[in-house]
Parts: sequence; structure tokens; C-alpha cells
Amino acid sequence: MAGASFTSEELWAAVNFLIQANRHSDALHLFDEWRSISPSLSSPSNLSKMAQLLASAGAVAEASAIVAAIANTGLGPPPVSVYNAMIRALGKKKMFDELSKLVKTMRSGGPQPDAATFNLLIMIFAQGRLLRKMEEAHRTVLSRKMYLLPGSVAAMVEAYAELDRVSDMEKMYRRLLAYPVFQLQDDLIRKIAMAYIRNYKFSGLEELGNDVAARAGRSYVVWLLLLLGSGLFLSRRGMASVEREMGSAMVGSDISFVNIMALAHAKMKGFRDLEDLLLGFGKDGILKPDLITVGVVFDACSCGFDAGRVIDVWRRRGFLERKVVLETDPLVVAGFGKGNFVQNSASGCHGYTNSSL
Repeated sequence: MAGASFTSEELWAAVNFLIQANRHSDALHLFDEWRSISPSLSSPSNLSKMAQLLASAGAVAEASAIVAAIANTGLGPPPVSVYNAMIRALGKKKMFDELSKLVKTMRSGGPQPDAATFNLLIMIFAQGRLLRKMEEAHRTVLSRKMYLLPGSVAAMVEAYAELDRVSDMEKMYRRLLAYPVFQLQDDLIRKIAMAYIRNYKFSGLEELGNDVAARAGRSYVVWLLLLLGSGLFLSRRGMASVEREMGSAMVGSDISFVNIMALAHAKMKGFRDLEDLLLGFGKDGILKPDLITVGVVFDACSCGFDAGRVIDVWRRRGFLERKVVLETDPLVVAGFGKGNFVQNSASGCHGYTNSSL
């Protein structure tokens, strides 16, 4: 047979290759041939290894069949790592009912779920936004004094943020900060910030920015959060303070930074400051207006702003004939909105020419 001249290592390598190539039936066929040659290889440990390989590749049905075969040996259930691999696979497939049934099977017939199981459940249920199940798994970890992985806490923070459970988000976020080596990822930072913006808790943006800065230094997103927090509060003093710090740190010009200040000054009808900002475009030969900037000009004009000088300077710098697109950071757009001009522009998603200025 196919496995007659193979060593154990070679057969496992072949089986693993077939599984990774999505040839699960071929892998099972080879494994069965191997077992028929040497019945002693049908040990629970070998069956468990095969089940875990299949489950890790997402072949849950095939893995479940092998787990059933292990149970029929009368030598007890496979190790918890096999079940954890199946839980992970079911989670990726969003088969939450089957996942819950599998956990019940573990609790009733063994092996008992361990810390890895419950951390996995927290992350899976968080990703599926199944908060009740997520919180139940979290309570189990705490009650059994198991180690709670920072990745589990981060998943809970993200779930609460996306569902606007701000108080719960902040509670878990503070717990996440207690892990000394965990680095906040940009995607999670932005989801937390979006939750603050949607719930009008603008003070949270500055706190978040300072937390990130304390761990990883003052990156682009840190300056964005600090400036946006002051801008949404319409604080001239706050924006000026952040701007001075950015100058001292030699932070380069950015369309999102300028548009935060432009949007804030427009809302405060601080038209002199707005004009100074708009006249600064092109001075460095790099920064150019985007769609939000153009929208600020139009919307401010409808509120009494005289854009004549800005238009004249922009014309000389070649801005009026260039196509503009939305380049402002999504956090800024979420905070201030797109404005009436951009919202009502039929071509707002495709770019706009400044010539109508």
C-alpha cells in the first residue's frame, strides 16, 4: 500500500501537505491506509493529531468524525487542544450554535475547557458581537482565576466600541492598558475614537491620544487625536497649544491637521483665522486643498465669509483647475461631518473641480 515504505515522519508530512492543499479526503484516505497497515497506529494520540490537523485547516466535519472514533476506543476523549482547534474553526465559519454545543460536550464528557478555551471563546464571541456569550466566557475566566490574554481584552474593547457601549469599552480599555507590553494597534485606536465621536465624548480623544503617546510615542494618529479633540470642542487655545507642540516636534504639514482647524474656525465663524489657514495652502509647495477644504470654503461663504482673497491666491497657485478628492482622515470627517457642500455635491465621491469657485 501507499504507506508501506514510508516512515512515520514522511507519512505525517504527506498528510499535512494534503490537508494544507485542501485535499482533506485524500489526507484521510492516506491516513486510513496507514492505519490498516499498522493497526497500532490507530492510537488515541495519532487520531488526536489527525483531528487537530484537520480542525486547524477548517475541516470541522472530518475532525469531528475522528473525535467520535477516538471516543469509540474507550480510552477517553482527545486532549483539549483538539477541541480548541475545532472551536477556532467553527468560530471562523461563524457556526456559533455548533460551537456552543461543542463546549457543552466538553463540559459534560471532557476534556474540561481550559484557559485557552475561554480566551478563544471571548475572542470569537467578541468578533461575532455576541456580547452576552462573550461576557459569560469573561466571567468564567475571572471566577476561575485563569489568565486573561490581552488579545481577549482587546477583542472585548473592539466589540463594545463598535456597539457604542462606551462605559464598558472604557472599563476594558483601562484593563488593557494594565498589560505592560501590549501595544495598541491603529485599527483598535480608531474604533475607540469613533465610539467617542459618535457619542460626543470628545474629551476621550485627548485621553486616548495621551495613552497611545505614553506607550509608543507621538505618531500621526496621536497628533490627530489631540488636535481633533480640541477642534471638536471648538477650543482655539487647545488647537493653538497642540499646534505649538507639533511645531516643536517638527511634525510635517498634513491635510487632515489643517482641515481640523479650518472646520473648527468655520464653525466658530473665526473667518480671519480661517482665511490665514486657507492662504497657507501651497506655500510649502506640497500641501493642496482637498474636497473637505473646498467644502469649508463654500459652506463658510454661505455664512458670511468673504473668500475673494483665498480664491485669487488659489487661482495663482493653480488650485482652481485641479481635481480634488477626499483625502481627509475618516476620523475628522466623522467628527465634523462632510458639510453641506460635499454632502449635496453629486460628484462628492468621485472628485470635484475647483473651477466653480
